[in-house]
Amino acid sequence: MTRPRPAAAAVCLFLSLLLLLTGCMPEAPSSQSRPESSELSSEFVSELSSEPVSELPSELSSELSSDLSSEPVSKPVSEPVSQLPDKGPETHPIEINAASALLYEEGADRLLYAKNIHRHAAPASLTKLVTACTALSFVPEDAVFTVGSERDLVPAGSSICLLQKGHRLTLKALLYGLLLRSGNDAAYTIAVNTARSHTGNPDMSDQEALASFNTLTAEFTQRLGLKDSVFLTPDGFDLEGQHTSAADLLRISLCALKHSLIAEIVQTRQKQVIFASGEVANWSNSNKLLQKNSPYYDPDANGLKTGTTPDAGSCLIASAIKNGKLRIAVVLGCPDDDTRYRAAETLLNL
Repeated sequence: MTRPRPAAAAVCLFLSLLLLLTGCMPEAPSSQSRPESSELSSEFVSELSSEPVSELPSELSSELSSDLSSEPVSKPVSEPVSQLPDKGPETHPIEINAASALLYEEGADRLLYAKNIHRHAAPASLTKLVTACTALSFVPEDAVFTVGSERDLVPAGSSICLLQKGHRLTLKALLYGLLLRSGNDAAYTIAVNTARSHTGNPDMSDQEALASFNTLTAEFTQRLGLKDSVFLTPDGFDLEGQHTSAADLLRISLCALKHSLIAEIVQTRQKQVIFASGEVANWSNSNKLLQKNSPYYDPDANGLKTGTTPDAGSCLIASAIKNGKLRIAVVLGCPDDDTRYRAAETLLNL
């Protein structure tokens, strides 16, 4: 091997010293993370406000615009939810009686109100939006499911839509029971049957099917880029280790509303459902913003989901079209039913 000539080596050493002294040497990449912004990132804003203001969003971003499918998740949403602001703007220095809350408006470059939006909270029945989205990702709405032994897994004291073993219902009918009546019995029947259908294994035990459905749910949350959420039950009943946040629930809500069936269900006041096995059920929406005889009735409201458990408190995701724009209010950890509706009403009308 030929050694470099002394003259050439000297020239190289001289040039290196010259570059160092004049400050032209390339800088090492900085390891310092960028400071958090109080505004939504441009990419996140484009996900949330790309639809016409008069309509519910049907497309969010390139990652969310395609229907959720059975394909493995290739990557999460590009902008993490932690980029959301931690405070609301000073123009609305109001106090909301909730552990955490936010107000989103379609087309805005920041949240109109935000309070503890990344604080972990028990998800209660708000989980059912995740259950609905997951099921519709893997099973057609006209698939017929039979209520079976999973009915015995429904916790005591649950809200139910009075399903009985042997009842046969389409997924669409079950989703009305899940989202309108907030039936935990519907949640378990949807979960175990979705898993058995997706895996092609009708002989899975209830526990095996639930574990399989939890895997599908985890894929859904990964696809949305959720950072604050772990869902362990299809109904959201209190369980240690299960949690979500107001920020994540906003993403879940926007994704849910792009499903035309879910958007239709959550704004329905009352529905008569005929089971595939012939039974008839009449279910009313648990959301008082939609009920004309309620003191909280809002003619602009079009959803979204109620939730209440001892750990979660009284919670509500409320949506409405205000001045031609979709607004979504999330209130978590309210002390009682009336407080959550007053909080949501205040936010929606800011």
